Amino acid sequence: MPFTLRFFLCSVLLTVLFGLDQVVSAKSVTVESPGRKFAIELSTRKVGRPTYRVLWRGKEIIQPSGLGFMLNGEKDWTKGFGPLMELNVSESNYSWKPVWGERSLIHDRYRGATVAYSREDGTAFKLEARAYDEGVAFRYVIDKGPSGDTLHIASERTEFQFGADHDIWAVTSAQGKYSKIKLSESRHNLERPCVLETADGKVIAVAEAALVDYARMRVRRPDDSSTALVSRLHGPVVSKLPLTTPWRVIMAGDTAGDLLENNHLILNLNEPSKIADTSWIKPGKVIREVSLSTQGGKDCVDFAVEYGLQYIEYDAGWYGPQGKEESDARTVSRRGLDLQEVLKYAKHHGIGVFLYVNRRHLESQLDELLPVYKSWGIAGIKYGFVQHGSQKWTAWMHDAIRKTAEYEMLVDVHDEYRMT
Repeated sequence: MPFTLRFFLCSVLLTVLFGLDQVVSAKSVTVESPGRKFAIELSTRKVGRPTYRVLWRGKEIIQPSGLGFMLNGEKDWTKGFGPLMELNVSESNYSWKPVWGERSLIHDRYRGATVAYSREDGTAFKLEARAYDEGVAFRYVIDKGPSGDTLHIASERTEFQFGADHDIWAVTSAQGKYSKIKLSESRHNLERPCVLETADGKVIAVAEAALVDYARMRVRRPDDSSTALVSRLHGPVVSKLPLTTPWRVIMAGDTAGDLLENNHLILNLNEPSKIADTSWIKPGKVIREVSLSTQGGKDCVDFAVEYGLQYIEYDAGWYGPQGKEESDARTVSRRGLDLQEVLKYAKHHGIGVFLYVNRRHLESQLDELLPVYKSWGIAGIKYGFVQHGSQKWTAWMHDAIRKTAEYEMLVDVHDEYRMT
């Protein structure tokens, strides 16, 4: 019986017998997926650097790669740590039904472990790792910081070390053009998921999951390496403790199609839905109405009925110039637009109506808009030109979506936002 499996089973037995977290010191800990397709190894290496590596089908696809942070005041949380401590193991094997999506049933099957890294000066963080047959994921858990109950992260230093100068499908924005270049030629922060292609045609993806109250991660090749990527946050993170970061995800496949077929891994890494009644959540296709008129709206409804679309959307300008702060998204200012008449017509034909609202007016009026739109019978809101990337606007976005869901309205996010 291999060490990793022995260690796993013994830890489970101790936890069951004593009902306590077991504190164990080890040189390394390896977690294998249930079907042994993926494995993640955690260790402490030179200069006390917390480190991980990833294997797929027994072959190393991520070489030993550093973990850690830089805090405000140039406090270095990347080195000086001792051996691994406090191994807690976990296992999952259940299925759940999403509200909608590509699959009617999703299997959440993994093995996991949590380890603790600590230094003599009291610095400590945990790393929670999971190994699925679809890929591996890990996230940082920080219970206490150097002072007080607030942590100031200047940068995250999660590395992704590869064994060769792979091709990389590089894109620098959520709506940008992809270019296939050598990793060594990359010069910019790259969007996630970031997909690399090996010499034999295999693919590796670096992704992020469950980004809610944290700065968005992109990845960048460091100046001193032609075969690595390092996390780059969109600004600092200031958080009350304890802090649990988003997941860092590594997937691999024989083809890019394998990544798509296994993309439910990202869903499994998110928290379960807290919406009790989901009957109002109905995905569909939408046609954009740009004439901003009553007749244009009715014509779009007729088109939607004829061609099997479910929604129409009134685009920017229906309540006034979107670039002006004084525009009021609670009122219809467009001449020739009787929105209530269109809503009545759409409802009669079983078509929902979305309204576009620019981010300026969402930020200043959202709490007032939601009850108004609910009373009008609006199906959803298109969030226009949202601010994105930083911790502040990431948190705002998720809070706004939660608020909108409380009023049973859908959200279509426009611009540089990528769901995780």
